[in-house]
Amino acid sequence: IKNEGAKKLANAIKSNHTLENLSLWACGIEAEGAKALGDALKENTTLKKLDLSSNFILNAGDDKINSELDGVKALNEALKENNTLKTLKLRHITQSMSNQGLPHMAAVFSHRESARKASGQVMELLTEALSENNTLTEIDLRANVIRTEDDKTYKHIQQLLKKNRDW
Repeated sequence: IKNEGAKKLANAIKSNHTLENLSLWACGIEAEGAKALGDALKENTTLKKLDLSSNFILNAGDDKINSELDGVKALNEALKENNTLKTLKLRHITQSMSNQGLPHMAAVFSHRESARKASGQVMELLTEALSENNTLTEIDLRANVIRTEDDKTYKHIQQLLKKNRDW
C-alpha cells in the first residue's frame, strides 16, 4: 500500500469503531506513512494490535535521519495519548543495506553504526512514550540493530511494559 495507502488507511482508522487488529506487515510503508498512522492513533479508540513490521519506517542509512525519525516520533506521540493499543510490532523497521547490494564492507559497517545510533534514538522515544502510557503491554523490536543484551534502555522498556501488564 506504500505511503499513499497508509495515509488513506490512517484517515479511515481515525473514526473507526470496530477494527481491533491491523497488520500492515511488509506494505512498503516508510516514515511518511508511519507518521500518518501515528497521527491517526491519537484519535482511534478501538485498535488493540498494530503490526508495522518489515516496513522501512526508519532508514538509518539515509542522510535525512531526522526526517526518517518523524514516523517513529509520531508513533511515540500517539502512544502518549492512545489508551487502547496493547501490542505494537516494529520488527525489522531499519532498511538493510545488504539488500541494496553494497559491495564494500566499510559502507556496510558505517550503515550498521548509523542504524545502531538511530535504533538508540527509537529506544529513547519508546521509553518516553511508555512513561506516560499504561495500556501497551508488548512491543516487538526483533530484527532491528539493537543490542538488547546490554542495553539499559531496552531493559527499562521491558520494566515499563511489565508495569503495564501488572497494572
